[in-house]
Amino acid sequence: MARHAKSWANRRDITVFDNAESPLDAKGESQAVGMNAVFKQEFDIVPEDYEEPVLASTFVRPQQTAHLAGFKRIAADEILNESEIPPHLLSGSRVVEKHAHERWIPEELRARAKRFVELVRAGELDYQVYFSHGFFIASVLEVVSDEHAARGEVSPHVFDEARGYIPRLATITPVTL
Repeated sequence: MARHAKSWANRRDITVFDNAESPLDAKGESQAVGMNAVFKQEFDIVPEDYEEPVLASTFVRPQQTAHLAGFKRIAADEILNESEIPPHLLSGSRVVEKHAHERWIPEELRARAKRFVELVRAGELDYQVYFSHGFFIASVLEVVSDEHAARGEVSPHVFDEARGYIPRLATITPVTL
C-alpha cells in the first residue's frame, strides 16, 4: 500500500481528513515521481509498463500520486478514503500521537479497514497496488496485527513507538494479508 505524497493541505499543517480535493504541492509532485524508482528497485514493479490497474482512494492526492509515480490505469474506490476524525482531534500530530500511544483508530475506519481486508482476501478487490492515506493504511495494519495477536502470533508489520502504523508521506508499505 502506498501513502500519497505531500499535498497542499499537508503543507498548511492542517488536518487533511476532510480535504478530498487537496492536490499535491511541488514537493509532493517530486515525491510522487520519486516513488517510481522505489517501485522498480524495491518491488520489481515498473509503473509505466504495469498493465493492471491500481486502486486509489477517491481523494485527489492518492490518484495524483499514482499517476505521477507512472501508473496509467488508476481505478478509485472510497473504501480507501481517509477517515472523518472528530473535531477535537483534528490536528494531524495529535491523531498520530493518539494512534501511537493508544493504538487508537476511529471505529468507522476500523470497520472499513476490516472490510477492505476481507474483500482483498476474497479476491473482490483484486489489485496488487493500492494508493491511500496514512491513517487508512495504519488501520489495515492494526486489523491484521489484531488477527495475529488473536492467534498468538507476532505481526509481521512493525509498530513504531512514535508513529504507530502511520507511514510517512510518499512511502510504500508492504502489507501481508
